[in-house]
Amino acid sequence: MAETPCVAGSALPLGLALTTALLLAPPAHSLPDEQVWRIHGTDGLVARVALAPGPGSLTLAVERHGRTVLEPSPLGLLTERADLSRGLRPVSRSSRTVVERYRTTTGKSRDRRTRLAETRWGFRTADGTRLDLTVRVAPDGVAYRYTLPDTGATGTVTGESSAFVLPAGSDSWLGRYRADNENLFTAYPAAAAPTGEYMMQSLFRTPGGHALIAESGLTGAYAGARLTHTAGSPVYGVRLWDARIAVDGGRLDTPWRAVITGDPARITRSTLIDDLAPASRVRDTSWVRPGPALWTWLAGGRPAGQSLPMQKAYADYAAARGWPYTVVDAGWYFDPRQWDVTDPEWERNSWIPELVRYGAARGVGVHVWIHYRDLDTAQERERWLPVLHRWGVKGVKIDFMDSESQDRLRWYDEILPATAEHRLLVNFHGSTIPKGMQRTWPHVMTLEGVNGEEKRVNTAEHLTILPFTRNVIGSMDFTPGSFHRP
Repeated sequence: MAETPCVAGSALPLGLALTTALLLAPPAHSLPDEQVWRIHGTDGLVARVALAPGPGSLTLAVERHGRTVLEPSPLGLLTERADLSRGLRPVSRSSRTVVERYRTTTGKSRDRRTRLAETRWGFRTADGTRLDLTVRVAPDGVAYRYTLPDTGATGTVTGESSAFVLPAGSDSWLGRYRADNENLFTAYPAAAAPTGEYMMQSLFRTPGGHALIAESGLTGAYAGARLTHTAGSPVYGVRLWDARIAVDGGRLDTPWRAVITGDPARITRSTLIDDLAPASRVRDTSWVRPGPALWTWLAGGRPAGQSLPMQKAYADYAAARGWPYTVVDAGWYFDPRQWDVTDPEWERNSWIPELVRYGAARGVGVHVWIHYRDLDTAQERERWLPVLHRWGVKGVKIDFMDSESQDRLRWYDEILPATAEHRLLVNFHGSTIPKGMQRTWPHVMTLEGVNGEEKRVNTAEHLTILPFTRNVIGSMDFTPGSFHRP
């Protein structure tokens, strides 16, 4: 699924599925005096970057049709050797329009087109330490990220001064932060929300329209983030999972901080998080076939996970309804005498190959559940994944990552190419949320990262806000169907 650059303005060959065009601006030039810059998108959306001349600090504001979406909000990085939130002076600026066409395997639409107005600044501190800022404006939102051209000079990242300042009178829909992103959303006046930490996918209603805060392009080069808030304040700060982000001495591009904005319909249609993410790294996606999967944990539990007859009955059930997949949940490789202990002979004892044959005869593919701990080293992945591929398993449901630390994100960076190599579809549970992952790795069908029907507690308020928060970001394994639960 390569995305091929083409010359701006050139005619696209008929039937070309995937192209990327970059409309380049003139070379960057020095800016000795200018302190305020505006980047104009379509439909009246404007991002305003300002540099305060005294402290040398940066802010970003967003408005649509002259009405405020985001008040001037702090920007900047903190590192072990430099405070890059103040004392900045501009040394360069360049602009371009990024026009892209790409195709996805999952999501709201398969064929995507996007047009982003981009400006990039170079700033330096008095001692010469460099920080670059890139801002993109799309029809449905604004995003920014930082670049450290030389982390050898800055050392580790110790935090961000990034924050989002909401206009007075804004409303919010927030979920308390937890490592697996599985909390309820609740409505509050934005400033009056209780003191605490909130999930990044937070929605606000402002004078300029609704605004969903999110991030994109998250990898093991950085760490996941959540929002922090103090009751009575309009400010929502950014806190990283790790107190120190390890760097390799070279260049560092942080994830994108994004504000998807517009009316609720525009927000639900938005593909901005995918649009910002790196292009697909899977060239051949002919084997990636999305479809409904029968999931039986709540119906069968532990006994089902260790019963071939029950799993065959589930395959029959899926086949009768035309569902292409069934998921074998926890227990299938556990020692029958002791739950949650891996059978050392699982490769020889497993009935999964027989189930795969049984399902294939009925047009039903098999996915299998695996605990993260059994895939957290290269040696384990080299043992498990080739065996599953050889058996004919179609995908893996990997569970209990429960972290957005840099170390755990590096694990994602390793498991994603490994599963693609063995042509295994992926469903992550107890996980982060997509954040652009599904564009870069199109064999990722869905992720949990939601308080879904597996939970014993849900509210109407929570259920009705999910389409405008979590599900905007990317595929959401809500695990529907547990209507029998009290």
